[in-house]
Amino acid sequence: MKKKWFELALGIPRCKKLFLIMRLTLFLVLGMVINSMASGFAQNTKLNLNLENKQIREILNEIENQSEYTFMYDNQKVDVERRVTIRVNTSSIERTLSQIFRDEQIDFRIIDRHVMIYPKEGSGVVQQQVKISGTIVDMAGQPLPGVTVLIKGTNQGTVSDFNGEYTIADVPVEGLLVFSFVGMKTQEVLVGKQSVINITMSEDAIGLDEVVAIGYGTQKKINLTGAIATMSSDDLNKRVITSPESMLQGKLPGLQVIQNSGEPGNNSNSLQIRGLGTFDGAGKNPLVLIDGIPGDMSSINPNNIETVTLLKDAASASIYGSRAANGVILITTKQGTKGQLSVEYGFNLGNYSPTVLPDLVTNSADYMELYNEAMEHTEGRPVPYTDEEISAYRNATDRDKYPNTDWLDLMVNPAWVQNHFLRMSGGTDKTVYNVSLGLNDEPGVMEPFYYKKYNTQFNITSSLDDRITFGANIGLNYDITDRTPGGGTDQYAVILSQGPTYKPKLPNGDYVKNAFLDEYENKFQPNPYAIIETTSSNTKGFSMQSSAFVDVKLASFLRWTVKGGININNTKNKTWQSEGVRTYHYNTGEYAEFLDYGKSGLTVSQFNDIQPVLYSHLTFDKDFGNHNVKALVGYQQESYKYETLGGFREGFFNSSAQELDAGSSNGQTVNGTSEEWAILSYFGRLNYNYKEKYLFEVNGRYDGSSRFSKDNRWGFFPSMSAAWRVSEESFLEDAQSLSNLKVRASYGVLGNQDIGYYPYQDILSIIKGYPFEGTLVSGAKPTAIVDENMKWETTQIYDIGFDLSLLDSRFNFTFDWFNKFTYDILRRKQVGGFYGLQGPVINGGEMRNTGFEFDVNYSDHINDFVYSLSFNLQRYKNEVEKFGEREISGNTVIEEGKPWRTWYMYEWIGIFQSPEDVENSATHPNQPKPGDIKFRDVDNNGVIDQNDRVYIDGAFPKFSYSFNLNASWKNFDFNAQFFGVEGRKLYLNQQGMDPFYKGTPPSKKWLTDRWTPENPTNEMPAIYAGFYHRAIEGSYSSYYLHNADFLRLKNLQIGYTLPQRLVSKLKLKNVRVYYSGDNILTFSELDGVDPERVSNSGKYAAYPQNKVHSLGVNVKF
Repeated sequence: MKKKWFELALGIPRCKKLFLIMRLTLFLVLGMVINSMASGFAQNTKLNLNLENKQIREILNEIENQSEYTFMYDNQKVDVERRVTIRVNTSSIERTLSQIFRDEQIDFRIIDRHVMIYPKEGSGVVQQQVKISGTIVDMAGQPLPGVTVLIKGTNQGTVSDFNGEYTIADVPVEGLLVFSFVGMKTQEVLVGKQSVINITMSEDAIGLDEVVAIGYGTQKKINLTGAIATMSSDDLNKRVITSPESMLQGKLPGLQVIQNSGEPGNNSNSLQIRGLGTFDGAGKNPLVLIDGIPGDMSSINPNNIETVTLLKDAASASIYGSRAANGVILITTKQGTKGQLSVEYGFNLGNYSPTVLPDLVTNSADYMELYNEAMEHTEGRPVPYTDEEISAYRNATDRDKYPNTDWLDLMVNPAWVQNHFLRMSGGTDKTVYNVSLGLNDEPGVMEPFYYKKYNTQFNITSSLDDRITFGANIGLNYDITDRTPGGGTDQYAVILSQGPTYKPKLPNGDYVKNAFLDEYENKFQPNPYAIIETTSSNTKGFSMQSSAFVDVKLASFLRWTVKGGININNTKNKTWQSEGVRTYHYNTGEYAEFLDYGKSGLTVSQFNDIQPVLYSHLTFDKDFGNHNVKALVGYQQESYKYETLGGFREGFFNSSAQELDAGSSNGQTVNGTSEEWAILSYFGRLNYNYKEKYLFEVNGRYDGSSRFSKDNRWGFFPSMSAAWRVSEESFLEDAQSLSNLKVRASYGVLGNQDIGYYPYQDILSIIKGYPFEGTLVSGAKPTAIVDENMKWETTQIYDIGFDLSLLDSRFNFTFDWFNKFTYDILRRKQVGGFYGLQGPVINGGEMRNTGFEFDVNYSDHINDFVYSLSFNLQRYKNEVEKFGEREISGNTVIEEGKPWRTWYMYEWIGIFQSPEDVENSATHPNQPKPGDIKFRDVDNNGVIDQNDRVYIDGAFPKFSYSFNLNASWKNFDFNAQFFGVEGRKLYLNQQGMDPFYKGTPPSKKWLTDRWTPENPTNEMPAIYAGFYHRAIEGSYSSYYLHNADFLRLKNLQIGYTLPQRLVSKLKLKNVRVYYSGDNILTFSELDGVDPERVSNSGKYAAYPQNKVHSLGVNVKF
């Protein structure tokens, strides 16, 4: 009988009972949550009143005696001397007050236990707004200048002056004033009938009592010993985009985010923490945890995110052991807050267009002349156009017959994208909830690309008493994606490949191949309109990420937490390809060829995965005089199963009947796969601090993974760190401007279990129809040699850093230096071809990343003008320290002592200007002539060959940086973010770079800047056709290597919050309107292509990045 796969994978004691406990726990928690919701939303207080002919004042006093409610009103506006009779039994507060004031133009509002009573709007009494003034001092009675005073839920506010005095007008009587100042505890005060509110603010441990998320818990920022970066929802929501990954770009030092494509629904963003940490054989992405459960960041609506925490060093991340070698990103979602139901709605409408497009030749006559010149320069090739044909286009008046078609203008157009977001939150003393809904409707700038996403998030937390807290977080997503079968980059390449000499279709609707019979007869690219209209790819996906937890306070110093979660993803794709289309020559209308897409028909594929997680831990936290000890010990198990199922049929009678049953069973295929892994872990952490001055932390995790053989399944990953708050020493007591100075150091070991599925096992390939003794039989053969002794990839990280705060924490500076060394890297062993099999996966590599990063920010105000500036920079160096024999792959090399996949190519040094120049230079196998590119003879042997390749830096950027500016003045707010990269080079060729490659028009600079005998330039060669440029090894030369440095205005946002007086008349809390722009300004040397891309494939063509101009509104009810 087959064992449970989890047991088989791990070889550990039976887990059946543990999974049963997990299911029961989730069931009980959800049951209690639902029950708590039902009771939590109801009013707990029921009133019994039997009062006859009593003053309203007396009735309100009786209600206060029976309940915890207190009443606030202006007796000059509300007649509380009036006598009424009231008889109610077990009545709610709302029903009781409605009966008391049923004959009056009086309204009320309940805020927690406070009840505001005021005249209804339009009753003839002006009452809603008041003017508040006062003085703000510290605990010593000294005035505090620069304190921010805001009406809660709005941007309306002021700051205190030099004497600590402030005045704020148009404050709702039922409103809350929020007083905040760096280094002081924030206070909220209910306005009521007060006109003067004086505030005494207490210190908040220089602002470092802020609590940040760490592994399996939280920690005061003051007590952190590791390298951690955080950001809040306020920072995230300054950009109006739907990708959380893109929102993090440039915000967190240590995190590199590159947006690789503008294709709707293409979540191809690259995330790296402190550079590349391993070879190609293992996972390179950081571990992402959403509310403590592993998840997909792209599935979250950014409006639901409360905080993002980046764990960069081993001391911070080793609690996650074998999952943390590439760093960890912790995301917490927004929870509810106690009080009445609060509703927020956001909407924005954005215009998406490409950041840049190549400026190609669209004049047909110019195109034809350049093409003839290119073919003449390419010896032995006939020119495709006659003088008469060129003249017909040059002098044409009928542009339908002789067009100048701009294919990019025809097929790449701005798109209107809209986003909606609705959030509701509230709760009681016992239960708080947060519910949100989101919709993203995103057509692409190219047809048929389209993406639509619906999502909802439901979070609830409830307390039985002061000991037991439980809750649940449930996120649901449904998305629809339409694209071409080949994807956005392929379709863009097809568009670039079209010449201007013809239109997409003949007048009768037939598809066009080219203009003339002899026009690039070797063209392989199809008509892009035919692809759109005769093929399709539609994907529908559903995902759920849910979790539930129970937290029990066993003692004042001891807590027990259990959390279970599950991720489910279901994706279904339908890809349709017709049998092909007939194409024609545009000028004659004659049949050209049948455009065959290959195998036609309908392919249906389904992908399902499920990932349950369960963990439990005990947390000890106790003070012993000036000593604090905090400890955590826990257990976690996680598993994952992935299944695919696909089918294909052809022979459909109608292209509209796209269901498998409508096709013929002849030639049908069915396929399916499944993969699974599991991991079991034990973890612990110990913290000690003395007076929050000397801080120590030790972490450890013991992981067992099914991806390794039984003898190498378990690994231990420890870390240690320490910090010294120098600013707390007595010798710095007189340093008044020094708010904080903390020095940190850490060391730890991490693992990487993301290495594929069971590479230590034999993989067999099924062979059908193998002749054996005169009979065709089925069999199997091995595909690779295996090494059962393979073990964990291991990463050691050393980190030294410091945190500095000056001027009451208005100025802050954080610096970290790190040394990240990965050894036992898994790679496929190099073996000779005579083996007939692939080499085994072995622990055969080492890589080191070193670098530094810093973040500096300053915030202050000038009267009502409040501003902050920040700048961060990161610099990394990558080096392969162990690999074996160097491996050349195309234009890159993997070699010890060099960065991973260093550029390795011939160095372009100029253009041959004359026959004498050719004769006096190193000999070239392709026999160059004037106008061709010239290469450096590195070894000075007079011959250009393999030994003349050189190493060129630029595979990795030298550094990246970001600059942010935030400001507000009265009701206006402003935010700008710049992001830049230096020292990176991109390799670009094919469509858009090589003139006439598969028909691609050259860029317009070839019209004026190319080499000719009359223009002997060294900047551009003579125009050539396709790959012809007299290079060795195809295109592996620095001619195609481009400086990809850029500085970009990543985001600009300008907002205005409507005055509270106007908003109150609309029965709203807050209304803000804004303009937001993304990627609206870029400084780059690249021509016609966006510099922000990951791929080094060499293809110039990539689905265009988008610049976005959007208008939006946020409304709070």
